[in-house]
Amino acid sequence: MGAVSLVVAARAAAQSRKYRVGVIGGFEATTSRGPNQALLTGLGELGYREGQNLVLERRYIEGRPDRLSALATELVNLGVEVVVVGGERPALAVTAVKPTLPVVLAWSLDPVRNGLAASLARPGGNVTGLTWDVGPEQVAKRLQVFKETVPSLSRIALIWDPALAGAAAYWPQVNAASKTLGIDTYSVEVRAPGDLKAALDGIRRNRPSGLFVWDGPALSSQMELIFDFATRERLPAFSASAFQIDRGSLLAYSVNTLDLYRRAAAFVDRILKGAKPGDIPIEQPTKFELVVNLKTAKAIGLTIPPSILVRADRVIE
Repeated sequence: MGAVSLVVAARAAAQSRKYRVGVIGGFEATTSRGPNQALLTGLGELGYREGQNLVLERRYIEGRPDRLSALATELVNLGVEVVVVGGERPALAVTAVKPTLPVVLAWSLDPVRNGLAASLARPGGNVTGLTWDVGPEQVAKRLQVFKETVPSLSRIALIWDPALAGAAAYWPQVNAASKTLGIDTYSVEVRAPGDLKAALDGIRRNRPSGLFVWDGPALSSQMELIFDFATRERLPAFSASAFQIDRGSLLAYSVNTLDLYRRAAAFVDRILKGAKPGDIPIEQPTKFELVVNLKTAKAIGLTIPPSILVRADRVIE
């Protein structure tokens, strides 16, 4: 009887065990289709239930990357066992506060270049997860799709936030790729949320023929403002993330960001079960989706070529 009791007690303890997972995101989603919900969906598929065997501690940058250290410290003090982040900068903040705390990148630009991993195949430290694309060369494909969609495209304003770790490596690639397509590009940096108005005023004066919208801490909360501006000015706006299509972007050619967060759950699960992050290869995407927003196209008076529509994985009507 004693042995049976011990087994029952052990099973009960395992069932009552609550895993504490931290998340650092940009902004709290106002719908059920945000990154955290995608992460919870993935965790649910693996047997984790928030409020039962899972506690998800959510923290948000809210356009202020200077808060990262404080948010990372909060999560460390709460005793989280692993932290899920979007991008290298939050990961760097967590590892600076507690180098031994496992971190899962739901997406990243270049974790090797940014010092978070020795290599993609064998990260070697306490950070693993997923990359957002296959490297800066992916920019060329995006610009080709943009040019095919808008054949009159001749000059692009690239709106980006230099605080997005790894983004600077993409700027030379944008320049090189655009030149081969006969497109002029110029950089519009937005380093803080308050910089956006002046940036958009400058774009209005310069009158490019299109916008290439990146992301970053200073931009995440203001995407609707950017795409509303583009619609009013009748400027086609291309997003580097399909996540922005629902916010008004005309076009996106990207990995599905929400799917990355769902897939990040598998990394969390392996770590909670004892795997070392440094032994788990960082995965690169193998599938990209082309998403077209016909509502935006109609609003700016643009006809989407049939060659683009037939290739689109998703069309917003």
